[in-house]
Amino acid sequence: MAKELIQSTILRLAPPDAGSEIHAGKVLLTMKYSARFDYIRMIIGVLYPWFGQMEWEVFEAESGSAFITTGSPVSFYNPEVPPPAEAGLALAGTFVFFPLSYSYALLMRHHEFQKNSNISALTVLPDPPNEDSQLSITHGAVWNQRLVNNFNWKMAQLSDRLVVGESKDILEACTSS
Repeated sequence: MAKELIQSTILRLAPPDAGSEIHAGKVLLTMKYSARFDYIRMIIGVLYPWFGQMEWEVFEAESGSAFITTGSPVSFYNPEVPPPAEAGLALAGTFVFFPLSYSYALLMRHHEFQKNSNISALTVLPDPPNEDSQLSITHGAVWNQRLVNNFNWKMAQLSDRLVVGESKDILEACTSS
């Protein structure tokens, strides 16, 4: 996907005559394998300040339930941006979903949205400072089967194409929530 995004950006920004020659096959545009890693580094560089200022909480799935993972293992969910659309990370109500295993999932959220019930989930937050900070990670809470299934349903809706679960029952439960 990174390779396709880079190629489409190059074609969009290229002068019209160069773009038409590439489309006609007169000029070959090739992407080196390393371009994907450069793209990932660039994206991570944009995201990590946001992750660094969010509240992190690790939840455990109660016995008999399990988290799924997908082809999009880290997903952004905002209650005001229904799946399959994925919300922007700068929106106050955006949550980051990251299953760590069948038993544990990381949920990250903006503290501004947690603390202020009057703020809209669609409020665009100011850019975070690009500086080192300490993360506070809360853990120990156990989610019941209803919460796990709800999380899984959202993950499945935000998935690009692959959904993996511990069992067929877990997968069926996340499609019916």
